[in-house]
Amino acid sequence: MRINRSIGDLEQEQNALQVRVSDRRQWIAERPEVTRRLGHLDIELDVINRALGVASDVLDGIDRVPERPLRSIGVELLDALPPATQRLEPRAPGPDLGLGL
Repeated sequence: MRINRSIGDLEQEQNALQVRVSDRRQWIAERPEVTRRLGHLDIELDVINRALGVASDVLDGIDRVPERPLRSIGVELLDALPPATQRLEPRAPGPDLGLGL
């Protein structure tokens, strides 16, 4: 009985997450500039992250040259999104998708 209830709860959570993924994809498709802006933001945050890593290493007595990654995970995730093939009708304000743009 508890297992069935747990499975049901997990299925509901999975459905809710799938709706959020769909909403987020549609939101991004409606705003083509977001991909560019998120790419720039990802690059800036990566620079800060590398600088903090080097500073931390210096404090720990480790002398190293910071390495430059070929591509960040954020850029790869954005590239994995399907291209917007059609302009969707504007939607009424919906749930907070966590992007804040």
